[in-house]
Amino acid sequence: MKDNNMDNQAKAPEILEIKSTQEKIVPKFCTNINIGLLKNKNVVLTMAYSEGKDSVALIERIVIDLEHAKSLNDILSKLLKESENVA
Repeated sequence: MKDNNMDNQAKAPEILEIKSTQEKIVPKFCTNINIGLLKNKNVVLTMAYSEGKDSVALIERIVIDLEHAKSLNDILSKLLKESENVA
């Protein structure tokens, strides 16, 4: 007999071993983000830090596919909703 409880349980998230440098591990504060859609339908995220309109430092430019963009949107929406309910 098949155990239906096993089918309904969420799978544990896969643990990834991440290799990095100290510079990449330290979070950077982002004050500006630009999001655009490329011709190939990937999403480009440009993150920067500025202390005024004359001084802007690029933090990183990252390209993600639409499926990852949808996941990012879902997670951000959930986090924002939860943070509004905490206040």
